[in-house]
Amino acid sequence: MKLLIAFVIQVLSMTSIVAFADELSITFKGLALGASMKEFSSKIPDFECMTNSSCSYYDTITCSNSLKSETYSSSKLIECFERNTFAGARIVDGSAYFDDGKLSSYRLTIRSNRFEDVVEAITDRFGKPISMQSTEVQNKLGAKYLNYHAIWITGETHLNFSKYCGNIEKSCISVTSKSEILKEQVKTESQKIKNARDF
Repeated sequence: MKLLIAFVIQVLSMTSIVAFADELSITFKGLALGASMKEFSSKIPDFECMTNSSCSYYDTITCSNSLKSETYSSSKLIECFERNTFAGARIVDGSAYFDDGKLSSYRLTIRSNRFEDVVEAITDRFGKPISMQSTEVQNKLGAKYLNYHAIWITGETHLNFSKYCGNIEKSCISVTSKSEILKEQVKTESQKIKNARDF
């Protein structure tokens, strides 16, 4: 009987650990990395999948086109904007990438004035970032700003978040797997070797 009770306790604790892990996995509208393109298109229909390896979204263009033959309606446009958010912030543009039909990474851009709100939302869910660094950036007029880079890791998934990317009005979110990061590192090193021999 004691063995049975111990076994039940062990199974229950393992179940709660798995449930806790699922609860804390980094997802986009409930989809984790590894989801199929069909699942992605079903859950996130405003992202247009032009190839079997990527889907993209550009707020005003995509949401205007999503009205299709319907009469233009500002409320429909706003509904589209409100569907396409991450941690409560409206997505300006985004790209999802697929490897062998499975979601391998995605990159989203939001307005930089929402950076602190999104950091707070991510921190509430996943805890403090494992890294938060700042670097100084300068615009064309010479004005200097601090750019913040935060990283969260849950299991095999990495979330990188930069306050400024491209310009000071946009923040970038990148979610990828550990294996994709390693692939990119190998590719970068290979390119460096190739470049060093190109004389």
